[in-house]
Amino acid sequence: MKAMETEKQYVYTSLRDLKLKYFPETIDQCLEDQDPKRHLEALDLLKKCCEKEKSERRTAQIAARVKSAKFRQIQSVEQYDFNHSKMTQRIKNTYLVVHNNIEKDNLPKAIG
Repeated sequence: MKAMETEKQYVYTSLRDLKLKYFPETIDQCLEDQDPKRHLEALDLLKKCCEKEKSERRTAQIAARVKSAKFRQIQSVEQYDFNHSKMTQRIKNTYLVVHNNIEKDNLPKAIG
């Protein structure tokens, strides 16, 4: 029973985070009509749905922010003109050393 209550609380919290305020009431009604042995399965399905929805919303938010930033073009480090200002000329070598030593599978938290 404790596992089911934990799952139920997680699902309800996720639904609140997703601003679906009437779902918990509907879920309670549906669970009452359902065989108690299947409650955990239903809650597990709802949990997975909530996690997927949160993930997709987060991805869409990031994509929208990148799009609204209106970058003129995507540049790689090789294409970047470090000579356009004295500041970038000073940091060029340091930046390139860091860039060349980053492992593609283990990006720093600020980048990944």
